[in-house]
Amino acid sequence: MPKGQICYDESVCDVDKPCNQCCTYYHGREDRELEAMSKALTEVMEYRKEQETTKSYSIFVPVKVPSDFIEDVLVTVIEGGIQYWAGIIVPQGYPDTMPVSTKAYCELTKDGGEVGNVRFYDVEDNTEFVLTLNKLLRGISLYFEKYGVELDASNIDANAADSIIQYALFGEQVYG
Repeated sequence: MPKGQICYDESVCDVDKPCNQCCTYYHGREDRELEAMSKALTEVMEYRKEQETTKSYSIFVPVKVPSDFIEDVLVTVIEGGIQYWAGIIVPQGYPDTMPVSTKAYCELTKDGGEVGNVRFYDVEDNTEFVLTLNKLLRGISLYFEKYGVELDASNIDANAADSIIQYALFGEQVYG
């Protein structure tokens, strides 16, 4: 409290005779202590400012995934993206002349994706994995979170399609 102001005990502040409540606190400090406190406060403020400029936040925005993107991912993954770790159990009830990837897409999106699924198996131990449309969409979402949104299927190569299927089936990349 500066000299001459009214203290808590209603006396006038006098450096030579400080009151016991406020003046002792202010006048009893050495200049170096105040400078140290000021320096520490400045460092904290600079740290917070630095954190605010380097910190980033995630937002989740709904993305409409076109059906041709889903079909392209299935084509890419079935024709080469996962063959090193998995095979597909070919869906039945479709013409023999229909490509396997088209059969898989038709099966996966049957009745709006509510009942369809595509089954894959591990090439080493024959463990089966069931892919549903909801799982595939979750896999696409996880892939987009990690690598960014890219709805141009021509930019989805075998490695990307493989990652999407693994995210869909396992929630993470397990193979490769």
